[in-house]
Amino acid sequence: MPPEEALRRSIEDVAPDIEAVASGLQEPPIIIAHSMGALASLKYAERNRHAGMVLLTPGLPREVTPDNLEVPTDPTQMWGPPPFELTKQLFFSGADEELARRYYELLIPESPRAVAQVTTEWSVTVDPVRISGPLLVLAAEHDALSDPAAVHRLARLLGADYRYAAGFGHGVTLDRKWADIAEMTHRWLCNIAGEGEGEPQREALIQ
Repeated sequence: MPPEEALRRSIEDVAPDIEAVASGLQEPPIIIAHSMGALASLKYAERNRHAGMVLLTPGLPREVTPDNLEVPTDPTQMWGPPPFELTKQLFFSGADEELARRYYELLIPESPRAVAQVTTEWSVTVDPVRISGPLLVLAAEHDALSDPAAVHRLARLLGADYRYAAGFGHGVTLDRKWADIAEMTHRWLCNIAGEGEGEPQREALIQ
């Protein structure tokens, strides 16, 4: 991608990429998305059918009025990755040191426009009237990027099923207890597919 295009690439610009992949499938997709990818998936869902969508600690739209985050961006420069310790605090707080460093080395700079959209501008909007199909939204107790209260408001806005991950941070898929998130997601997907006997209550970790 040309540098000038990468600088101005927005979260909305990702939705057509999801659509391009999904168009090659024989059935509407089940989408499991995290962070900014979850917000892009909602933009995809405004114009396309899906068989199920799981939004893990999602980036937040303007409608849920999140608080601004102190994440400076420069529209003339790609953003990040930040220093390791800050990145671990924001994204990998539940991962052990070795795993966090392994994934840190895989990070690449992000569009400053997209980062600003989910930290200071909150310029992405979603239309819940245009989004249908089964939805699950997950908030995490110690999430420094997607405020759990605002994630809860998003679930209500969408009429989605809601789960709360006590003790987790933003990067739920890399947490030491990631298997609990995977199990919860699997049970929910089985429920919407009409398989299994329902999802048991999780009193502490996943509520």
